[in-house]
Amino acid sequence: MENLDSYIKKTLRDIIYHNLPRVKNIYKTTLSVDLGDVSELMKCISIRHDIVHRNGKDKNGNLRDISKDDVSILAQKVSDFIQNIENQFLMQSIDDSEIDSLFNL
Repeated sequence: MENLDSYIKKTLRDIIYHNLPRVKNIYKTTLSVDLGDVSELMKCISIRHDIVHRNGKDKNGNLRDISKDDVSILAQKVSDFIQNIENQFLMQSIDDSEIDSLFNL
């Protein structure tokens, strides 16, 4: 129990947050937040990986072709993803305050 805080901090630091299936499970079980279908974002994360780690090429050495429209579409997907999370937190906050007011807390 003495090392619980440091264990938790290390565990959270070691999570790769662009591994959305793992993060999705963590959000659901700890925060009751459903990240929804992350498959499209995972495809984008794979492309990002190729850009960052493979100099813009896929595993077969083919250059990734990314347009300005692709970036705009991704920006909207990410914005929608974040808005979904924020809406769920907001709904939880409203629910908590409604419960508090019912019991005069």
